[in-house]
Amino acid sequence: DLLELTTPPGQKFTLEKLLISPSVILENGELSIAVIGPNLVRLESVSWPFVDGRVSIDPANWTFDDTKQNLTVRADRWSLDRLVTLFQVPDLQLEGTVSGSFPIEIIGPDVFFRNARLTAIDTGYVRYTGKAGAQAGSANQYAQMAFDALKNFEYRVLSVGANGNLIDEMVIDATLSGRNREVLDGQVFNLNISITSKLAELIRGGSFATSSDATRDAVIELVKQRQTETTN
Repeated sequence: DLLELTTPPGQKFTLEKLLISPSVILENGELSIAVIGPNLVRLESVSWPFVDGRVSIDPANWTFDDTKQNLTVRADRWSLDRLVTLFQVPDLQLEGTVSGSFPIEIIGPDVFFRNARLTAIDTGYVRYTGKAGAQAGSANQYAQMAFDALKNFEYRVLSVGANGNLIDEMVIDATLSGRNREVLDGQVFNLNISITSKLAELIRGGSFATSSDATRDAVIELVKQRQTETTN
């Protein structure tokens, strides 16, 4: 209806390519919408293949003249190995599959993650062999053991969350529980790490190399806190 600027439901499009950053390109997407009026579109379904799984957006209304929008992005069975390769994370190998959701609030030019979280849906491995481990060991022997465990860490729990402004600072937290059979006779390590980072800059740059120092420092501080709690 050209006069009312409306369409029936189920207007389908294919999205050949969507550039998120030089290293993150979504291809072969599928979009289904209904135009409700001059300023309102109903997103019925939006999805793309992504790192051996899919990324999608929950059904939502998009109002063009509103300065505030809410969307929920879904991650379905993403390959951790493909993610590490995509973002060129140095000295790190991951095995496993994660799913989760990214509630997003858009206020003017700002984009906020509200309790976004990825969680492993099965067991897997973390293998970190970077220099941060040796540097941590010189500062704290317990941190050294944690990094030794991460050289071949069999996790049973892996969860990563994000809160904050996507185009500014965000708080990223990670929970790991598992063991390395060659460290402390396979004793279970429980790691809860939180760092503040400018996530958008890392994504635009296509590399998470600059965050390694912050991660190392967070692990050292965590181990020191646990050591103090044990002593007390």
